[in-house]
Order: sequence, then C-alpha cells, then structure tokens
Amino acid sequence: MAQDRVVSGKVTESGVPLPGVNVVVKGTTNGAVTDADGAYKLSVPSNGGTLVYTFIGMLTQEIEIGERVIIDVTMATDATQLSEIVVTGQGFAKDKKALGYAVSSVGQEQLSSRPVNDISRVLQGKIPGVVIGPTGGTSGVGASINIRGFSSLTGSTQPLWVVDGVPFNSSTNSSSGFTTGGAATATSRFLDLDPNTIASVSVLKGMAATVLYGDQGRNGVIMVTTKAGSAKKSAAEVSFQQSYSITEIASLPIYQNSYGNGFQQLSGVSPVFFSNWGAHFNEIDSSGHPFQFLGDPLLRDAFPENYYDRQPYEATLDPKNLFRKGNVSNTSVSLTGGTDKLGYSASIAYTSEQGYTPGNEVKRLNISTGFNAAVTDKLSIRTSLMMANTDFQTPP
Repeated sequence: MAQDRVVSGKVTESGVPLPGVNVVVKGTTNGAVTDADGAYKLSVPSNGGTLVYTFIGMLTQEIEIGERVIIDVTMATDATQLSEIVVTGQGFAKDKKALGYAVSSVGQEQLSSRPVNDISRVLQGKIPGVVIGPTGGTSGVGASINIRGFSSLTGSTQPLWVVDGVPFNSSTNSSSGFTTGGAATATSRFLDLDPNTIASVSVLKGMAATVLYGDQGRNGVIMVTTKAGSAKKSAAEVSFQQSYSITEIASLPIYQNSYGNGFQQLSGVSPVFFSNWGAHFNEIDSSGHPFQFLGDPLLRDAFPENYYDRQPYEATLDPKNLFRKGNVSNTSVSLTGGTDKLGYSASIAYTSEQGYTPGNEVKRLNISTGFNAAVTDKLSIRTSLMMANTDFQTPP
C-alpha cells in the first residue's frame, strides 16, 4: 500500500517569514497554514502531487513536489492588488495603499461567483479578520458580523452598513411568533440587498476610517456601492444573469438503534423522556406511555387515555428523512450606460430559495434604479432608489 510522506518548508517574502500562508495539496482539502516563523509541515502522497501557496496580496504559486521533502518558497507581491482603488468612509475613491487605516474590499467578480441570495453569506471567507456566521441553518436567517472584536460595553458588536453613502438599517427583523420560527431565526435587513446589483464592498476597520459616522461606526463600517450608485461611465449594456444551486444539510449526528430511553438498561423508569440509556430493543416489545410518568398530578390526570397505553418499543424514525434537497434560483436583468456627463443604471431581479428544511422558503423581488450627472465641473448629482419585497417562511 502507498505510504504518505511529510513535506516541510518555509515561506518568505523579501527574506521576511510570512505567517498565515495557506499551503494545500492541489485537488484535495489536505493543507496547512504557516506559523509565526513562516514554517509549515503537512502529509502528501508518496508519488507526485503539487502544492499551492496562497496569501492575500501575493501571487498564488504552484510547485510540484517531486521527490523533495523540504520545499522553501519565496512569495511575490501581486502588483494588481497594490494599486487597488477603494471607497473610503468619506465616500471618495482612493488608492488603497495611500490610506492610513485598515480596509478590505471585495469586487464584483467575487460577489457574483457565489449563487447565494444573502450578501452577508456571499462575504463569508472573503474578508480577512471579519467573522461572519449565520444565526441558524435555514434559508433567510440573520447573520452575525464582527469586525472589531466580540466585547462591547453597549451590548452590540454589529457593524454599520452604508449603502451608496447612506447609513442602512441592518437590524434584525422582528419574528418572534411560534409559527414564524422565533427570534433566533429572524431575518436581517441586508437580506433585502440583491448581490447582483452590488458593484463593490469595502470594510473599514480602524477608528480613523469610521470617524465620519461617529458612534454608529464604532464597530466598523461595511461600505456597499451598488451599480446604481457607481459613478463609472460606460457604454450602454444590457446584461442577463441566471444562477441555480442545490443545498443540502452538511452533517447529522450518528444515532444508535440498539437501546431505548430509560436508566441503567431498564425501561419505564420515571422520567423516561429525560433518560439516556434504557433497555435493548430486543428485550421488550412495548412500554408504557411517557405521560404515565409525569410528576405533576394535574398534567398526568389531564391525559387519562394514556394510563394503560402501551407504545411500541422500537427505534424512532431516522432524522435525516425529515430533510430534503433545497434549491436556490436567481434571475437578474440590468441596464447600464452613460456618457461623460450622465450615467444611468436600472435592474430587476427575482430570487426564489427553497431550504433543505420543509416549510422553509424565501422569495424576493428587487427593483433598483439610479443615475449620476455632472452638472458642472464642481457640482455633480448622484441618486439611487432600491425597492425590495421579501417573503420569508420557516418552520417553528
């Protein structure tokens, strides 16, 4: 049988160790991350293979392993990223390397590469130092975003969203009813944003970057520039985009099907519904109804029909049968164009998402329009209008 071998090495840039570089065996999920000294170590196949080295701001490198066990790599700077233009807190476009504070940006190509209808999930894993996690697994639920740490005297660590220069209410929609899923699975307001209409996203991390928004920007600012709010001039263009993807539950616990509820391998010991290890399913064929063992006499007497009710003593249904394969469909049509003096944009998009849990569905209609005009050399007007109609359903 083939034996794996261990390959190690060091990653540097201009002689300086680079920590946090991703080293992955191409075509697999087997990888490692360099430590504070730029060193790494991972197991690779005994024959052949290629290592892929990736790091933000550096050119990706692919190196064949061959027969080597020590591979040192020198990373090169990606010049295209160094000249990147970002939108600052004041709304001005600046050269990224000229800023005096931390800022990360995500372009249109990265946003459109993931067929997800929630902008917060699109940004997952694309912004270093920003922790994004949904509050639940069903479609349409809210997301928690942390930029500047998890500790706060005010009780909230959520950043401020600014869309086309206007502060955007990103609080969670109230959804506390039993049939609407409860507050833990409520939707966030940025679910109303259509990722297809977004031109770029910049995340401002430093206090100097958020000073324009005062106390609202204390947890960081996410600057969203839509195509309608973009000042770029371009020839008239009609674009159509259609995406479709399938979702399914990632994993489930492994359940044993040998023993039922009870204590010390005995069945019928009160209370069975808090038990953890009862009799073997082969030992008995039925057991008393759990309501017989209610500690509250009023509750027990409320169900007299269960006094002598016997229930089959067998394993319950497999929970995986509850779930289904979900699907996400998004259709978008947009019109953009302009001249040196006037730019315009309009789009309409419809999103339909069926979650992998029965009863979980999201339907959304987005309409947006905007234009920018240079009235004089010193005066320009830019306006955008967005409308969203979202229908969100989820099981209790």
